[in-house]
Amino acid sequence: MALAVGHRRNFNTLQQAFFAGDVTLMECQLTATGEVVPVLCAANRQQDGSLEFAPFAMLFNGNPYEILNPPKPEADSLLRGRFGRTNRRAQRGPGVRLLTLDQH
Repeated sequence: MALAVGHRRNFNTLQQAFFAGDVTLMECQLTATGEVVPVLCAANRQQDGSLEFAPFAMLFNGNPYEILNPPKPEADSLLRGRFGRTNRRAQRGPGVRLLTLDQH
């Protein structure tokens, strides 16, 4: 399954926000269930000095390795070429590797 163009754009925006120091971890409430979840938000600085927060990603409540299947090999090679090298020492589960953001 290919990543949607919008997901790639959101990832790039979030990556830029991280590099600029404009990312925060906030608690938000799901409208459907009322559950409180951790969310990565980009902070948009307004002209009047105030901040507006744009939610970009929810973090997992619980162990993601029990919830997700490992990524497919073709996705791994796509990410390796686009976003950096894989960190083989950081393996956390069968077939799951963490990515670094350096461009080696």
